[in-house]
Amino acid sequence: MSLKQYGVLKGKAINKIIGQGSSPHYEVHLIDDTTDYRTPLM
Repeated sequence: MSLKQYGVLKGKAINKIIGQGSSPHYEVHLIDDTTDYRTPLM
């Protein structure tokens, strides 16, 4: 599957959360100059 549109987020990773259970997900907490982001990774 290809993506027709995509973006890039440039920031500094300041924290991580590793999921538990049978289908764990990884979450990264990022900041840039003005905003905090939390993004899940599968």
